[in-house]
Amino acid sequence: MKRIHLFEWEDQSWFPVVFRNLLTDNLRYVGSKWPIFDQALPIVEKGMSKSNTDQVIDLCSGGSGPWLEFLNTGFSASVKLTDKFPNLSAVGLVAEKGKGQITYIKESVDATDVPEKMQGIRTLFMSFHHFKPDMAKAILQDAVNKNTAIAIFESTQRNTFNLLLSLPMIFLMTFICTPLVKPLTISRLFWTYIIPVIPLVIAWDGWVSHLRTYSPEDLNELVDSIEHVDYIWEIGKKSVPVPGSAMTYLLGYPRNQKS
Repeated sequence: MKRIHLFEWEDQSWFPVVFRNLLTDNLRYVGSKWPIFDQALPIVEKGMSKSNTDQVIDLCSGGSGPWLEFLNTGFSASVKLTDKFPNLSAVGLVAEKGKGQITYIKESVDATDVPEKMQGIRTLFMSFHHFKPDMAKAILQDAVNKNTAIAIFESTQRNTFNLLLSLPMIFLMTFICTPLVKPLTISRLFWTYIIPVIPLVIAWDGWVSHLRTYSPEDLNELVDSIEHVDYIWEIGKKSVPVPGSAMTYLLGYPRNQKS
C-alpha cells in the first residue's frame, strides 16, 4: 500500500489551541495505557550510549509522549519536551510528575532546525508521519549536520485492517476513554459529548496517520538521500500486542562517539 499524505487537522497552524491541546492530551493517554512503545526505551538508550549523552531532546512532544511512563522503569536521563505548537496545559502536568527529570520547553521548536544549545539524542514519538518526505529528510539532515543521534518511533501502520476499521474504532474509543483523560475539564466533556468535535478530529487524524506512516522501506529510502559521513542507521519493526499496530523505528548516530 502506497504512502498517501492526506490532510490532518492537527497540522494546521490555524487549528484552535483548545482543540489541539485536547487532542494531544488524548494521544498522551493512549500512549501511556497501550503497550505500543514498551520496546522503544532500549533503542533510545543505545543511541544515548553511542553518542555519549545523558540528555534527550524530544521533538513534536504534544502532550508529553511516553516519557512519564518511562520514568517508572528506572530511566534516569534528563528529558526536554519540545513542540512547534507546545501544549502549555501539559507543562504543569510534566512539572508535577516529571520528578525534575522531565521539563517542557514553552517556546516553539522547529524539528528541522533544532537550536544548537539543545544537546542530546533527539526523539520523535508518533509524529514523524506528519512530515512530507522533504521535511522528513530535513529533520534527519539537521541531526546529521549537528552530529547528534536521533531515534524515531511510530505505531501506525499502512495495512488493510487499519484502512477499513481504524476510523470507527478510534471514534468509539475516544468516547469511552475521555473520562479517564487528564485534566478532565468541562471543555473536554463539551467538545466530546455535546458537540463531538474531538472524537471526529481524532478519528480522522488517526485514520490518516496510518496512510501517512513511513514503512521501513520508506525510511531506508529517506536515509539513502541524506548527506552524511560515518553515520550509522538502524531501521526495523517490532510487533506489539495491539490490533493493526507495530512499532516501526529508526535509530541514527555518529559512528565515532563524542568525547
